Amino acid sequence: MMCTLPNFRLRTGRLSQQMLKKGIADFHAAIRYVRQLPYGRTSNCRHPELLMVERCGTRSVKHAFLVQLAHENQASDLQLIMCTFNMNAHNTEAAAPLLTANQMEAIPEVTCLLKYKDEIFDLTSPTSYPGFEVMSDIEIAPLQIGNFKRRYHLNYIESWLELEKIRHSSVEKIWQIREACIEAIRKSHSTRTQPLCCV
Repeated sequence: MMCTLPNFRLRTGRLSQQMLKKGIADFHAAIRYVRQLPYGRTSNCRHPELLMVERCGTRSVKHAFLVQLAHENQASDLQLIMCTFNMNAHNTEAAAPLLTANQMEAIPEVTCLLKYKDEIFDLTSPTSYPGFEVMSDIEIAPLQIGNFKRRYHLNYIESWLELEKIRHSSVEKIWQIREACIEAIRKSHSTRTQPLCCV
């Protein structure tokens, strides 16, 4: 459970000071705050702190922010990891109509989660664990969730198309479907109450 994550007082650093101004004094409280923010893209994902200004964030932005906050407070054993998984109707309900319309069972997705002591956490999910099978993961820095993550994702799609011997589609087409799925996810989140953190 998420309570296995370390908790600590927020003391030093720019993000910590912004949290303290909101009355958020420790890491678990910061997780609760970030978790309840609506799903949505910020204007610049290379600056995770924008989620506090724009009051929204994707899964990658939220985890990048929390890892950056942890590192400010010398909790360097919390890692930001970039994960690959297959987005399908089972793990991403909002994407189901688009996948069906494009005659695809799944498409490759890349997102960022948190790793602590070899355990992977999705702090945006009700259970604090990923609701999908992680195919692979690598550690990245919070600043890499922009162009680096996008390039990695496009390369991953290209390899996936070759491996699966999918000839009727292209990287560009899969990316278009993916972007449409992201928008469908955003709309689905805007129509329901966000889950609260279990800490």
